[in-house]
Amino acid sequence: MPSLSEILSALKQGGRKLAVGGIFGSARAYLLARMIEDDPDRTRLVICPTEEAVDKLIQDTELFLAGMPGDTFEESRQTAGGPPRRSLLGSSLREFPEADVFPYLKLSPDPVRWADRMERLYELNARQPATIVTTISGASRIVPPQSFIANAMRELRVGAHVDRDELATWLVEHGYVDVGLVEDEGSFAVRGGIVDAWTPTLDDPIRIELDGDEIVNI
Repeated sequence: MPSLSEILSALKQGGRKLAVGGIFGSARAYLLARMIEDDPDRTRLVICPTEEAVDKLIQDTELFLAGMPGDTFEESRQTAGGPPRRSLLGSSLREFPEADVFPYLKLSPDPVRWADRMERLYELNARQPATIVTTISGASRIVPPQSFIANAMRELRVGAHVDRDELATWLVEHGYVDVGLVEDEGSFAVRGGIVDAWTPTLDDPIRIELDGDEIVNI
């Protein structure tokens, strides 16, 4: 039986299929943690049987990564009384949720779940190294082509010029919902020279302040 170091070396070299059996329970998470530590710049896809198994694997892997010598923690997570610190290696673990409704059914999908799916696609298109953990159902659902994801990106920065009404039209064309108060991902609101929007790639909404057609603050 090959050693763990031999398995990691073979995985890093790539170029051939590698089947590893006899790994159960938390040993799977430990192997995944060692793979991430050994080659943090690689993008991986991990398939689990259920969403419960996805959550368990991510939680266990984060615990192993947090205890590894070469790992560090996000500075923003180290404030007293703040949320638990998360390791930088652990932050590369990303869940790709299953689609919650089938096509052609007259049911509204969960906006948060679909926002998370779009965020993962954005990260992959941006070539951000990540370990994507999902189910067979989550991975087999058709997603927008890479060209669509690339064309759906728009960069806004302080000092740039943008027409408020054109920006609102662009947001609607790309699936955002025009609301009076932004409370959910995928929504936006316009009030005078202020545009509030919540994109799937951010934990909180943003406010864009305009002076005429110039962005003066974000």
